[in-house]
Amino acid sequence: MIIYEGLRACNDQLLELEAPQNQGSNAQEQTNVTEVWSPPNRNRLKFNCDGAYKQNQNTALVGFLIRDHKGVVEERTKSIPALSSLHPEALSIREAFLMAVAGKRSNCGR
Repeated sequence: MIIYEGLRACNDQLLELEAPQNQGSNAQEQTNVTEVWSPPNRNRLKFNCDGAYKQNQNTALVGFLIRDHKGVVEERTKSIPALSSLHPEALSIREAFLMAVAGKRSNCGR
C-alpha cells in the first residue's frame, strides 16, 4: 500500500536526521519557491505539510492539511522537540500520513 511505503520513507528520513551530524558547516540554504495549490482528483487526497524550527530552543511547530477535491478534510498543528530545520519538515509529513491512516483514508496515493 502506497501510504505505508510513504510512512516508512518518512520514518527512515527521521532516523537519518536524528543521527549525530557533522558540525563542520554552519551554512544555511535558502530557496524561494512560488507554488499554487490545485485540488486532487476525486477519490484522492493531497497533503500540504510544513514546519518551522526555533534553533535557540530546539523546538519546532509542524502542521499539515489533508484535502480532498472539495477542500480541507483534516488539519493539525503541534509543537515538538526538533534537532534541525529539516526535522520538522519530515515530521509534518509523517504526522499527515499517520492522520490519514488513523482516519482510514487509505485511498491516498491509489
